[in-house]
Amino acid sequence: MRKYILNKKEELFVAYLIIGFLISSSIPSLIGMKGFSLNIIYRGSVLLLSILFIFLSLNKRISFKGLGLLVFFFSIYFIRLFHDLLLSNTKLYEGQTASEYLQLGIGVIIIPTISILFLDFKKFDFNFTFKILYNVLFVLLFLTLFLRLGTDISGRSRGDLDIGILLFGQYGTTLSILSFYMLVVKKINFRWFVYLVGFIIGFITIYISASRSPFLALLICMLLFIIVRYGGVKSVLLITVFGLALYLSFFQIMGIIGEYFQSSFLIRLELALEEGNSGRENFLQQGLDEFIDNPFFGNSFLIQNGDHAGSYPHNLVIEAFMATGFFGGIIFFIWVLKNILVSKIVIAKRLEFDWVALIFYQFLIFAMFSGSLYSSNLFWYSSAILVTSYVRILNNKNE
Repeated sequence: MRKYILNKKEELFVAYLIIGFLISSSIPSLIGMKGFSLNIIYRGSVLLLSILFIFLSLNKRISFKGLGLLVFFFSIYFIRLFHDLLLSNTKLYEGQTASEYLQLGIGVIIIPTISILFLDFKKFDFNFTFKILYNVLFVLLFLTLFLRLGTDISGRSRGDLDIGILLFGQYGTTLSILSFYMLVVKKINFRWFVYLVGFIIGFITIYISASRSPFLALLICMLLFIIVRYGGVKSVLLITVFGLALYLSFFQIMGIIGEYFQSSFLIRLELALEEGNSGRENFLQQGLDEFIDNPFFGNSFLIQNGDHAGSYPHNLVIEAFMATGFFGGIIFFIWVLKNILVSKIVIAKRLEFDWVALIFYQFLIFAMFSGSLYSSNLFWYSSAILVTSYVRILNNKNE
């Protein structure tokens, strides 16, 4: 057993990066220790494990070909964080400290993401990592819903977890996306029913979180996967059938779920459709204004002026330009485009890690509406896994 775990240490590490935060947020609630947080332990363990994997790989011959954009951008962003948090009187969000931003930006984002570049994806067992991710997501979200069943909790709920409401909904999206993936690519058998249940559990999680971006990410990811994987007439047919089924049954399904779980999901969805304004436009505009005022080097990693001083623009591209200036913003933008291109290739060619592309799409969409550079860990992890895997496998074939 010990030998098996050691042989799968990189696969377990990647799985822990993606779902470790959900685990640390779930355990205290599930064992009756409400208000007790293990998230600091998750952050610390991620940092230590990342440093360990980097250290263990120092004597290996590792090529970083095709990954220079990421390293270059992180170098610029690190300098920005160092300057703003240690050398400048930067306005921070109320109640936050410089050390907390450093923990997130360096300890949760930069170092763990860089550690992924040191992993040996030529021999990586993506199927093993998928099973770990899927089973943990399935069990934890099921237990969360089970504990909520029949309660009078209403409005926007995170299922009594020590986790942000948006991220809780996004974990539901991840389970639904992975379930959808298996329903599409696998032949119908007894496991097919499990994936169908998993999709429903994920969707109910989105519903009770009452968050719109997880729902939007789910729809877009499913459509993109069908279009890229099948293309042509088959994709049009599948999308038409799916669209009609959704149109005819959506509110009936919502009514059934609403009998067991209270949520403001439909109210918020209707408001978004009617008003078309989520309130984030002001954050976007302020971030853009601060970039225009300081186009070469950027202004700060946080908005510094106006009503939203101390916050972030709620869009990673605008934030990259605001924080690192024109050149840093361009580098980040090219990195995102590279990930989108690689995602299209791995899905179209049906490579074994094409499900990673779906997770990347999900958290890219999330990051364009709600994320920040210093806290969007799942965006950074999925993008690093995706491109590093593709580059290493491509280089191996060329050799």
